[in-house]
Amino acid sequence: MTVPAGSEDPTNFYPSVGAGAVVYGDHDLSSGASYSAFLANAQQDYPADPWFFWDQLLTDSGWVRKHKNTSGPGAATPKGKNDGELVLLGTAGWLYVGAATLVLLHVPLFA
Repeated sequence: MTVPAGSEDPTNFYPSVGAGAVVYGDHDLSSGASYSAFLANAQQDYPADPWFFWDQLLTDSGWVRKHKNTSGPGAATPKGKNDGELVLLGTAGWLYVGAATLVLLHVPLFA
């Protein structure tokens, strides 16, 4: 990572750096360096790339919070413990889904 790229496009290397960070750990304890810091310095919008979806455990270096839509149509209004995010099922909803699943499995198995 310290050798400059020749005629190659260095952005082709970033998905491999992200995958290595997920598999082997993002932070090197001996040097204090991290792969996510390298990616943030080399390409500030790396969380917007498609390969980032497959590296779910890799940090986004604060990119999502910085680029969150806070004005205009569709903007989230921060409120409550979920920061304005939509929660489809709460605890009671998951209990209902679990009970309904048990009933539906009981009928064909034991009827």
